[in-house]
Amino acid sequence: MYQDTAGVTKGMTLTHDHRPRAFTHQIDLANLVFDYEALDVYFVKPTETIESAEYKLSYVEFTELETLSIASGEYEINVVFEDDNETLTLLYQSEPISFDSAGNHTMVLHKDDSQPLGYLISTF
Repeated sequence: MYQDTAGVTKGMTLTHDHRPRAFTHQIDLANLVFDYEALDVYFVKPTETIESAEYKLSYVEFTELETLSIASGEYEINVVFEDDNETLTLLYQSEPISFDSAGNHTMVLHKDDSQPLGYLISTF
């Protein structure tokens, strides 16, 4: 459940792929942030930066559901808005997350005023 730009409550259905995966993880990410036209989501290994990150979702628009497969390992998730002048605005940065146990992950990016940058990714 989320509110669109007009404040109308709407719903989105998220499905899970329950097939086992030994060394990769399927990430399903829903963008429920309407404050920005589109966002980039980077899965950054400890030895990478957002510029060198192997795994990313680009131009994820409001209410869009994107899927990405990543290798097992530890990642920091960074959500960034890039404006027309190529200025980057960091909206969310996670603590390191270990994707080592088998499974798929559903994540929802949403506004959360209690967070330092004002946004949060919730995992289901």
